Amino acid sequence: MVLPALLMLILLVVQTALYAHARNLTQSAAQEGLRAARLRAGSAAAGQTAATAFLAGTAGTLLTSPTVSAARSPTTATVTVDGHATSVVPFLNLTVHSTAAGPVERFVPATG
Repeated sequence: MVLPALLMLILLVVQTALYAHARNLTQSAAQEGLRAARLRAGSAAAGQTAATAFLAGTAGTLLTSPTVSAARSPTTATVTVDGHATSVVPFLNLTVHSTAAGPVERFVPATG
């Protein structure tokens, strides 16, 4: 009776680490996309492409079904990354969501 409980505890610890790593990956991908989207010559498409490329190069199979969306207004850019962390615990489906937002680089004339 102790062995199944110990095995489940070990799987939960591993699952927690996988979830934390997947969350860090989505945060990093969103920030990478934001860097591209907020440039003066950047665009929402450039942000989406940068975030997707980052995930393709780093996530491997740790993040399943990743989706990246980006938006840019004249003053702000936002990149959102969603996905599911790989599960080692049966019937556990953990969704990971990260958003990065910041001001767009632009020229603002001095007043006064």
